Amino acid sequence: MPFRLLLIALALCIVLAACTPSPTPTPDPNALTRLAGDILANPARYDGQAVTIVGYYRGWDLLHEAEGGSPVTRSDWVVKDETGAIYVQANNAPVTGQKPNPGDQAGTNRVVRVSGAVRLTAAGQPYIEPIGVEFVK
Repeated sequence: MPFRLLLIALALCIVLAACTPSPTPTPDPNALTRLAGDILANPARYDGQAVTIVGYYRGWDLLHEAEGGSPVTRSDWVVKDETGAIYVQANNAPVTGQKPNPGDQAGTNRVVRVSGAVRLTAAGQPYIEPIGVEFVK
């Protein structure tokens, strides 16, 4: 009889373990965002909005992916996420991690997280005015 109870208890444990939902995976904070394309398509909707974009650092648009020219200064640089490439104003926002040379294609595979506000030029071109830049990979 005790052996039979042990088998029933073991079977019950197996069934309960199989029914327990697996934990939801935590999203990778360094995964590329899908935001730049929407900002580019709907700039007025994002004007003044705080955003965070995670994408590849493209320096001074070294791969010719961004639309238009540098919106604020010749030193503005580009970040490209899964949906598009957008300029980031070259200002004195704090930078975490080693920033690649914006004129060197060797740095275009680095992942960067940019937090800031969307701004529009007089012609309506959106860009990011950063408040923080972090090179994560």
